[in-house]
Amino acid sequence: MKNTLQEIDSAYIYLYIQVVKPIYAEIYSRLRSDIEAGRCVPGERLPSESLLSSQFSASRMTVRKSLQLLVQHGFASVRAGLGYFVRDREIELRDNRLRGFTDEIRSLGRTPSSDVVASGVVHRAQIVGLPESHPWGDPFLMIQRVRYGDGEPLVLETGYYDLTLCADLPDHVENDSVYAILESRYGVYLKRADQIVRALAISEDDADYLGLDPGSPGLHLERTTFDSNNRPIEFVRATFRADSYRIRMSLDSTGGNR
Repeated sequence: MKNTLQEIDSAYIYLYIQVVKPIYAEIYSRLRSDIEAGRCVPGERLPSESLLSSQFSASRMTVRKSLQLLVQHGFASVRAGLGYFVRDREIELRDNRLRGFTDEIRSLGRTPSSDVVASGVVHRAQIVGLPESHPWGDPFLMIQRVRYGDGEPLVLETGYYDLTLCADLPDHVENDSVYAILESRYGVYLKRADQIVRALAISEDDADYLGLDPGSPGLHLERTTFDSNNRPIEFVRATFRADSYRIRMSLDSTGGNR
């Protein structure tokens, strides 16, 4: 009799949990299943809040919670003023690979493009955060660009390039890969980079460029890139959408204790 009561209690608890499952969780599960099954493809816009609200007889606030959960779990991204979209494959920032944005996006089967926001010649004293311990020349080309993958803004990037090594670079940089131009025109081959990545809340100005709400999560990168002769060539500051990137690191226990 005791076992029977336990079984009844367990069944009752299970049924109770099923009955009170929050509606936002049901909407989330349904949309996630559609994405995982391929019924919603990367880049496709998800149903609007009003449509989902009507379909599930739920409030807009409840629907929004479901959509935000999809974003948090990496299944969707939000574009300010446009709605929620099925996410493309995440782009990895790796600790052991130096590759430009153009090559990275193409490797994912997506189309890279850029919009130049600002450009000009600046002097090293004007560059915030430039590592002074390296033997930079002077002046620099500054070029600020919004970088896109399949038309979606992914990165706001400000790069500084030592013009003592590539004096007429401003005449050749627009939407092309700077790395490709450095190699093909100047014979400068980038070999390694020192890079720091931090989490941040995206500022109002940067959010406008990236199509996000101010305060959205982002990643801030600072990178100094060196050529095959160990000369510093490039200093970059960039803000990445956190919903489109992930960081991969290779770790081992060499020389350490467990």
